[in-house]
Amino acid sequence: MHRGVFDPNDRDLFNEQRRRFDWSLLQNGNVHRYDTAFQLDSACNRLTDLGYLVHRIDAHPWITVADMRTAFATFSPHKRA
Repeated sequence: MHRGVFDPNDRDLFNEQRRRFDWSLLQNGNVHRYDTAFQLDSACNRLTDLGYLVHRIDAHPWITVADMRTAFATFSPHKRA
């Protein structure tokens, strides 16, 4: 059974959840730009610490949307990009 990340039914729990890093990311959308590798690494580490499964894909070589689609289609979480 899948449970929601945030539970608005328990006021105290919800108030605690709203203080977490993932809430700050999700409240304004699901796409974020990081200007440095350090910022991205920090965000990934914080999400991992909260129990998220984080996959990293190197988008640097992509030139076209087709490149992106190919990378996603061939992505294997068991090998590092």
